[in-house]
Amino acid sequence: MAEEKYYPQDLVVDYEGQELIKGFEGFLPTAKWDYGQWSVGYGWAAEPGETVSLEQAESEFLGRLEPYAQAVRDRLGVPVTQSVFNALVSAAWNLGVWGGELDPVFHSVNNGDNLGAANKLQEYVHAGGEVLEGLVNRRKAEGELIVADIPGISFEEGGPTAWPTFEVVHYGPDPEAVRMLLQNQRPRMAKRMGAEMMGAELPEGEG
Repeated sequence: MAEEKYYPQDLVVDYEGQELIKGFEGFLPTAKWDYGQWSVGYGWAAEPGETVSLEQAESEFLGRLEPYAQAVRDRLGVPVTQSVFNALVSAAWNLGVWGGELDPVFHSVNNGDNLGAANKLQEYVHAGGEVLEGLVNRRKAEGELIVADIPGISFEEGGPTAWPTFEVVHYGPDPEAVRMLLQNQRPRMAKRMGAEMMGAELPEGEG
């Protein structure tokens, strides 16, 4: 069953989204140099030598995350699923959002091209001039959430000259559409769509 979509202003980062971000950021009790800034807690900017307890980091996390969530809401012009929202906030928290860093990704989502958005996101895997495995894994996890509602998705690992990509390896009629046709008493059309989903052909006269 397809995940429900919501207006962006009605969405908050849920538990799964929070854990996604925390899992990839990791907890830093003492500020550490992290490719461009000192970071502490769950990845927020800090001063050299700054420390934070786990309890304090947990209490501050949502408040620090909310500006990024609001920035994502402001850039979305279409309803999205909770999974897509979580993924975009995770990417924004990691990459930034106010300087247009993710504009190509938002453009794809706003134009109904979640597959394109997920694939564009796979390009953001560099830090300090090199590809980092942690960023590759994070972009893949975020991409999987963005394409979660697209049937038949396959993830192809990127080689030396190619980005990792999500591809549709089988795209047939939506099972939900077949169910709706049956509900509306259109069994012949539903039967044909069901056959197409199985890669079969109906005998002549049955379509």
